[in-house]
Amino acid sequence: MVLPEQAPPCSHSTLVIDYVFFYWLLCMIQVISIVAYHLFLNIYLSLSRDGFLIIYAKAQNHDY
Repeated sequence: MVLPEQAPPCSHSTLVIDYVFFYWLLCMIQVISIVAYHLFLNIYLSLSRDGFLIIYAKAQNHDY
């Protein structure tokens, strides 16, 4: 019976590199999502006529 070759055990440095890369990837995803949210908000407010004032007035329950 022939056994398949076993992969060499993962070294500690490889695990650390994988962890750092995974952490960096999660941070980049979070940064990109925050930047995209702020860009969307800025574009929305700049395209709507007096966008901030309208939103503020609606929040205060005033007719504008």
